[in-house]
Amino acid sequence: MTALPACLVTDRLTLLPISVDDAEALHAALFESMTVLMPWLAWASPDSTLQERRDFCRQAECALHDRTGVTYALWPAVEQVPTRLAGVMEMRDIDWQVPAGTLGYWCHRAFQGQGLITEALQALSHALLVEYGFQRLALTCDERNLASRRVAERSGYRLEGIRRHDCRDHFGELRNTCCYARLRGDEG
Repeated sequence: MTALPACLVTDRLTLLPISVDDAEALHAALFESMTVLMPWLAWASPDSTLQERRDFCRQAECALHDRTGVTYALWPAVEQVPTRLAGVMEMRDIDWQVPAGTLGYWCHRAFQGQGLITEALQALSHALLVEYGFQRLALTCDERNLASRRVAERSGYRLEGIRRHDCRDHFGELRNTCCYARLRGDEG
């Protein structure tokens, strides 16, 4: 089995596996960004608690230890706002036989529109595909979430299809999900 990146550094970010010590920063970032996350992420709820964030961080630590996934806290470079979490990027559903995994991400509202998620996704995708031997990376997003779709496309992911009416959003409306993937060799 291949290892998972323990830390990635880009021009403007440091990606570190999330830990329970990050729970308060994670909770604050989610609370501050809830209005922009709720339309796209079914798990985003203004009623979530700090304890739920701690539980999430513990689960992420276990997944990393068990090698079933990794969740990165995206920290801005020191000259920016180093104590405010810029976002989260995760890889879950790892299939070590391929190897392959599914990525997901969200950005703190204060950092949106700066290209940070694209920067993080490009760095993580490159590391996984080129340095760590992954063959396939996938991600999904709501068909209406044009910003997330642009991040995927700018990062070399190709639209493989759209699952129609596959789930409901917070408002009970049926939504479509775009399915993207990037394969080893696509980076050329």
